[in-house]
Amino acid sequence: MIYFLTIILASFSILYELAYTNLLINLFGNSMLIFSTIIGVYLFFLGVGTYIEKKLKNVSLGVIEIVISLIAFLGLFYLTKTYFLYNILLAILPAIFIAILSGIELPLLIKLARNNTNKIIAFDYFGAVVGTIVFNLVLYRYMSPTMSIILISLLNFITGTAILLYEKRPFWHNKKYIILTYLFLLLSPLPVIIYNIYSINDYIRTQFLTTKIQLRFPIDKNISIKFIESYKTSYQQVDRVSVSYSPLIKEEYQLAIKDKGIELNRTTLIRECLFLNYQEQNCKDYQQEYAYFLYKKPLEYIHKKKLNILILGGGDVYDLTAIPMDRINEVILIDIDDIFIQKELKRYSKQIKPYLDKLHIINMDASLAIKLLSQDNYKFDYIIYDLPPYVDRIKNLSSKQFFYFVNKLLNKDGLFVSYKFANENRIKNIMQYFNLFKTQIGHSFNNGLLDYSDVFLYFKRKKDVNGEEVEIGR
Repeated sequence: MIYFLTIILASFSILYELAYTNLLINLFGNSMLIFSTIIGVYLFFLGVGTYIEKKLKNVSLGVIEIVISLIAFLGLFYLTKTYFLYNILLAILPAIFIAILSGIELPLLIKLARNNTNKIIAFDYFGAVVGTIVFNLVLYRYMSPTMSIILISLLNFITGTAILLYEKRPFWHNKKYIILTYLFLLLSPLPVIIYNIYSINDYIRTQFLTTKIQLRFPIDKNISIKFIESYKTSYQQVDRVSVSYSPLIKEEYQLAIKDKGIELNRTTLIRECLFLNYQEQNCKDYQQEYAYFLYKKPLEYIHKKKLNILILGGGDVYDLTAIPMDRINEVILIDIDDIFIQKELKRYSKQIKPYLDKLHIINMDASLAIKLLSQDNYKFDYIIYDLPPYVDRIKNLSSKQFFYFVNKLLNKDGLFVSYKFANENRIKNIMQYFNLFKTQIGHSFNNGLLDYSDVFLYFKRKKDVNGEEVEIGR
């Protein structure tokens, strides 16, 4: 029985680590920084917890598990506060406390197993494997990060309560009625939480999105968000929301935009926005501007009339409609998330219908897809990089090899288009690091509140008869 319990508790421990890491990756949008920080900090404080256990007297394993579950659950509300999302060290505090308490539980399990250290450690590792499998096959694929943490904390709380009830400890007999009272107070909210689990999850996600919007736009804090559509695919959490707010702009921002001649409507505004993994993808009131500069404007620099076009990303498909039909010979769109694409095709069915005969969708990782296209000797006149910024570090979509194949897929007078957004590494990698493209022009536009994006055009390099590089495409 003790070994089975070890597997369960070890599974909870690794599940907390993975779920919180997944959540913070989404909130901060920088996978390698978050992943390495969380893993390193978590392992360090596991050691701290194991070390301090011997200094603690008469510690109850059941109480430890209950406290862990409460910290994990309440930590979600802690993270909804705006100022915690400015600093990763503040954001990982819940994970630190969970790690310390998880470190304490291992020596307690060894004691319960009558110091059979080797077996407990072996089953602890096995439990970590079980937790990883459950996370990869179930929680990551079918649940949002917040729902995963809520579910794990509830199961952990119930397990901790069961352990506390069956622990044979001296203080239990002396203070039986006091402990039963505490248990009643702890357990009484449990049915309410379970019944309202989806409402709690929606509230926390709403707070996260509200925080992201407040960080993104310097607007009044009186924001109202309503979910239009929300679902989880194997690759991302998708949230389409209606955002109502009053743009009461700070005095310093008013001065900053006065020179730009921007007039701000001070009545309540409503935006429909799409968030992928809690990162803003687009909002309808400036999506047309975004599509114009990234998809349509660059066509002015391509003289060829009928174009073979490759779109990397662009799973929301709407932006494709910015390209005039008479300029399209064929469009290949690469996006790994088939569920997202199919929902967007249905959503924009009227607008996208004229393009369907010329549109071919490949559901595959972009870095693999461009290699296969290159092997099949495909050539494109126009390549649009429309992948979300947060995927760069996850899938190496800013690597030298990736842009080598992009360059190889371009016709000799082909055009490659990207945008800066919040990630300047992509631009630096293309322009300075890999030296594969020649920058021709940059555009920036304003959505009424902030400069949303800089769009950069890159033409393939070509050498003249003297071996000198020349710029082509104009």
